[in-house]
Amino acid sequence: MSASETGSKDDCSREVAHLHDSTPLDVTETVILKRPFGMRIHKVSLKITFVEAGGNAMGLVGVGDEIVAINNQQTKDIETLNKILKRPSKEARVTLRRNNYSRSKHKCTTVETLLVEKGRGLKVMRAVELYTVDLVMGVSPDVDLNDILGLAVKYDAKERVRVTKVNPGSLASIHLRPGDIIREVNGQPIASKSMLTFWMLNGLHSNRQVRLLIERGAGDDTQVEMPSDVQEIAQKQAQRTATTGSDAFLYHLQQTTPGDVKQVSTAETDRSSHTDQRVHLCRM
Repeated sequence: MSASETGSKDDCSREVAHLHDSTPLDVTETVILKRPFGMRIHKVSLKITFVEAGGNAMGLVGVGDEIVAINNQQTKDIETLNKILKRPSKEARVTLRRNNYSRSKHKCTTVETLLVEKGRGLKVMRAVELYTVDLVMGVSPDVDLNDILGLAVKYDAKERVRVTKVNPGSLASIHLRPGDIIREVNGQPIASKSMLTFWMLNGLHSNRQVRLLIERGAGDDTQVEMPSDVQEIAQKQAQRTATTGSDAFLYHLQQTTPGDVKQVSTAETDRSSHTDQRVHLCRM
């Protein structure tokens, strides 16, 4: 049996409460695509509705991206787009207004103290990293948010929401990886899968974006070499642990009920179950 304490996590993550201070909603990018593209385009919106797995557009174009120009010529409608594409060429410069994108920022390195109940107790220090991940996703009736996100989570041994799978080529696969702990969404502590889904939907429908606070182990080996400033944190944390005793459990996510979580049609598994569950986003 084990518990954990995390030194100075609240201090170093406090600034992430300011949401989306510099996250642009409109991002335009030009990519070079070989032909055939291997994607489908909506005839009215000129948005990408499907990207073929293993096709030339895979990894360069996302579902929901809007084509605004090809070879530096604006594509105002499907007729203009088809006219440009009829010209023989092996590749094309495709300018896209990104519907979905991800960016990440490293916040700090801190220390987690693992308290293992063995005899008088064994304390093990390990370095953990805190990141913010900003996800921007356009909400459109012809685009499935779940296909874009591509994320599955489950509870770990400490009842935290842990990433178990990210689909290749999905938005989640850019900056998230299996083993990551999702601590917050838009500044809201996450203590269950339904809370994760609720706050993600809340952010996407209100502002097209969410900010995740992610905890990631600095390495698989608990005996990692840490920078001097992190060692100092560890020493202070060890002193605090000596005064509070081995039962201290500072890293605790309080479960809250954000509104009516039943609005989100996610089949929430029993909290004792550790089976994988896909994060399913339903339209409100």
